[in-house]
Amino acid sequence: MRKSKGEKPRMPAMITVDCWYGDGELSIEFRNPEGECDITVTDTSTGFTVTDTFDSALPYTIYIGTPQSAVITLTTEEGNTYYGEIN
Repeated sequence: MRKSKGEKPRMPAMITVDCWYGDGELSIEFRNPEGECDITVTDTSTGFTVTDTFDSALPYTIYIGTPQSAVITLTTEEGNTYYGEIN
């Protein structure tokens, strides 16, 4: 790939959300709060969905059970959407 004159290399985006799963609980922590946050967790095997709203200024934990796999969607008040998976 050729680089145009004056074009600067791009850095990867900073990770601003930490998310971890254990013992049926999904925990989320924003490094830079983005206001109210809507979360949707969908079990990809059963289609069962858990939703909630929380303040991203505080660490957050939600019980989601033990899905074999799931898709996580976070939508913030600032208009950003984050996606994750449990496999």
